[in-house]
Amino acid sequence: MLNFNDPSDAIDETTFMAGTALERARSTIADHERTLLTAKDRAVVLAALDAPQEPTEALREAMALHEARVARNG
Repeated sequence: MLNFNDPSDAIDETTFMAGTALERARSTIADHERTLLTAKDRAVVLAALDAPQEPTEALREAMALHEARVARNG
């Protein structure tokens, strides 16, 4: 813990704020890196991986649009 009255603990405000922001950013990113599934959700995901469905026409169109944009911008 910082003691702002102790010169040996002195850090400037910018360093303190940047450190605090960095800690908060890391925490936020860590919270969003994981997706927690219920047992039912897990079963659905695993079943979909075991027996994937054919892509729908809408998905095919979306992928074609994506590929066109990536090729144009890549």
